[in-house]
Amino acid sequence: MRVATAFFLAPLLLALLASAAAAPGTVMWGCAPVGERRNILYLADQGPRSYVKFSGQRIPARLTATESGKRWSWGANAMALAPDNLVSYYEGDVVKAQFRCKAMK
Repeated sequence: MRVATAFFLAPLLLALLASAAAAPGTVMWGCAPVGERRNILYLADQGPRSYVKFSGQRIPARLTATESGKRWSWGANAMALAPDNLVSYYEGDVVKAQFRCKAMK
């Protein structure tokens, strides 16, 4: 009886975990400092629920899109993603860091 229950619950649990991992319509980018390969920054385009994830911290951000790219803003800070997948991190009007990003699937 326990084995049958486990076989029944396992697919249900996997389906729930998959749906929680990435909401439909979500576009994510993984970003590494220029010249490095390891992603340390993630940008999520979820419309009004967009966010930036850095060092394990998820920061809600306002996303705006223009011809020149996308911009995640929170407080006086922003991440600007250019069409060439280069991201600039701004504190106020000053660029503090740059990252190279790739869309994640």
